[in-house]
Amino acid sequence: MTALYVVFTIVGLAIFAVSALGIFDHDLDFGHGLEIGHGMDMSHDFDIGHQAIETHIYSTGLFSVRTISAFLAGFGIAGIVTKLLLEWGVGFQLLSGFVMALALAALAYGIMKLMYNQQGGSVRDSRTLIGQTAVVTIGTGDQGIGECRVENNHYTFREKNNVKLFPNQIGKVVLSEPGVLIIEKS
Repeated sequence: MTALYVVFTIVGLAIFAVSALGIFDHDLDFGHGLEIGHGMDMSHDFDIGHQAIETHIYSTGLFSVRTISAFLAGFGIAGIVTKLLLEWGVGFQLLSGFVMALALAALAYGIMKLMYNQQGGSVRDSRTLIGQTAVVTIGTGDQGIGECRVENNHYTFREKNNVKLFPNQIGKVVLSEPGVLIIEKS
């Protein structure tokens, strides 16, 4: 039972640390293919954009990655303490683990909610971004539209000379039109 508590603690703390550091701020692309002779092609592609990830990781929802990871860590820590230090029976270990897990998840939820409410709500005039560096987060598609990050905010953009841009390429904001920035590849 101790090994299970240790696994819960390590997994919970690791996921919480990864999400707190913002490592999921980029697109995740997973794909693999298997080609079997005679014209059979089996492939799976998964493209998870940063918008989908931000919705779950950075949200203040009850079932966000951070609250679930706090729940796992709380359950594991309480299990370790009640088994090794207090030497309680399995029933009390599980009960205390569940109570501690709920308390830690509620604490994580409360802190995230507080931090989320502290975010600024002011709208910035996109004309003030002219001359700033833009990092492409979603490359330009067939219509020449993509998404970039300027000063930690995401904007829809179009490349000035219709050059195709890919994620992590750098550009400079040269113009601001309604709803879209015009950037030029650096």
